[in-house]
Amino acid sequence: DFTPEPVPYRLHGPVEIFSIAPSVGTVRGGTRVVVQANNVELTESLACNFGVFHVDATYIDANTLSCVSPEVLEAGEVNISITLNRRDYASGPGSTSTFSYVPAPEVLGIIPDQGWMDGGTHVRLETRNVYNDPSSKVYCAFGPRYLVEAQRRGDSFISCTSPRYDGNNSITDDISVSVSLVYENTEPKSWGGGPSFTFVNGAVVSSITPSVGSVSGGTVCVVYGIYFQNRHDLQCVFGNFSVPAIFINEGEVSCTSPGQRLAPGSAVTVKVESNSGSIRTMQTFAQFEYTSHLSLYSIYPALGKSSGGTKLNITGHGFSESHAHLLSCRFGNSPPILAEYVSPHQMWCHSPSLADTASSNATVDVAISNNGQDWVYSRDDDVTFTYYFPSLRIIDIQPKLGPVTGGTSVRVSFDDGADLSWMQNIACHFGNASVPAAIITSYVEVAATVVECIAPRRTELQEGTVNLEISVNGGNDMTTSQQSYLYYRDPVIEHIGPSYGYAAGGESIRIHGHGFVKSADLTCRFDTHVSPQARWISSSEVECKSPRIDPGFDARVVSVMVAMNGVDYGKTNEDVAWPEFSFINNPAVVDVVPSIASADGGTLCMMKGKNLERAVACRFGSLGIAVPV
Repeated sequence: DFTPEPVPYRLHGPVEIFSIAPSVGTVRGGTRVVVQANNVELTESLACNFGVFHVDATYIDANTLSCVSPEVLEAGEVNISITLNRRDYASGPGSTSTFSYVPAPEVLGIIPDQGWMDGGTHVRLETRNVYNDPSSKVYCAFGPRYLVEAQRRGDSFISCTSPRYDGNNSITDDISVSVSLVYENTEPKSWGGGPSFTFVNGAVVSSITPSVGSVSGGTVCVVYGIYFQNRHDLQCVFGNFSVPAIFINEGEVSCTSPGQRLAPGSAVTVKVESNSGSIRTMQTFAQFEYTSHLSLYSIYPALGKSSGGTKLNITGHGFSESHAHLLSCRFGNSPPILAEYVSPHQMWCHSPSLADTASSNATVDVAISNNGQDWVYSRDDDVTFTYYFPSLRIIDIQPKLGPVTGGTSVRVSFDDGADLSWMQNIACHFGNASVPAAIITSYVEVAATVVECIAPRRTELQEGTVNLEISVNGGNDMTTSQQSYLYYRDPVIEHIGPSYGYAAGGESIRIHGHGFVKSADLTCRFDTHVSPQARWISSSEVECKSPRIDPGFDARVVSVMVAMNGVDYGKTNEDVAWPEFSFINNPAVVDVVPSIASADGGTLCMMKGKNLERAVACRFGSLGIAVPV
């Protein structure tokens, strides 16, 4: 019995295989093999046979198809043949081709085991069972998604470069994947496993401290940021120069700036990376500026008080104006002291107290810095600063007042502990005016050390009291004794009375004028003779006792002068000579007529003697009452 309708049956020519690629795959299977053959047709039953295993084939064109090798238990060669109906496999010459199964390659270790998410890390794999055929391409598989071509490095090593991890852009955590080796055209499901490789975020550098340093290098810096890793090959990169780095934590590393041939003021970016490339800087905001090499030449003054505060003029080279806020000086082991920029060769700095230097010696080394961290000493370590103590204290000044025209020689006495013999540039300060002072080495009236200075002219000739202080070291170290010095206008003498007196002296002379200042140092002078007593009565009158003179040697007519301070004698009225005082011989009585008088008084007597021409009164007995002549 036959069917009523015929069923088509089509015959095809023999399928002959010309080539397969690749011809090698691992026992894990999964190798996509491209087969070149003739008489290939698109059928539902198109398949490949790997030895005894049948797998579906994919039609590409009349001469090409592909199929994926199945997993097998052991390595060896098998024949590949093609069927269009899953029943008939060609078996004649040219109908099959040989496919080699080899052991699956294994990754035993990976160095480094982490790298930047942006890729580019060069890794080295320790391997075994790698098929030794240079024509067979081998790849590194990072997880199930990323495949990069590998380079053979001998029988047991392979190197490759990590790919960029294209995960979610919001990912901030590290991502770990297994690393395996696969051959060309291997399907991902057959890649296998291996040691882990961790994709880490690239470092972000935020800042560096200090941010300036010498072109000679050597500045120890701390770099701040995020995503730093503790790697043995960690390094800081200053521009194009790399230096080793010390890991502190994930946000800090420490490194030393390299020397560079750059013009002073040049800045370079700073990054944190690893030599192997496993750590890189994704973004940096840090810059390091190179400054001139710093040099210290001299300081002035070279000594100051133990309590500190001495202002020093420091000279050198390489002081940076752009970083003037970082200029510093240090005395011994003192903390950094901010300095004041003046020029590239000059700055000012104040000494700390001796206690702050943490030194047991009064003489300490001085150092300077452009960044508050790198300290530079003088070339021969000969720039030092010496502290003196105790601090100077004024105990007396003489005189304590003087005319506004200045010129008064003032002597200043210090306590017994003072030693001015090695002080520099001693000066007296009258308020805001200063004048040089000199040490008086043979002044014996006061046991303490004494200096002498000339009071300056008072600005606008103003009267008033000012503080008198002493400074040493060019005005740097000043006493705080608050001694007062009074400026006064020169007094004017208008007339005196009486204008004559006896050579024996002791007579009260009234001096009239204006501008007389009440002072314990008030003195009168009769030419070269100083009055034994002077008394202030008012600003317009003083009283002086006439001195004794030697009539045989001293002048009889002398000028009368007044000094408010015992030193400076005032002027008379304008264009008027000093008032004159005449010394006359003492009167002497040789006879009196009558020589007897009533006890009741009233007897008119005549005196005879010498020097009676200016007699104005007579007195009978030492206790008698003087009566006019």
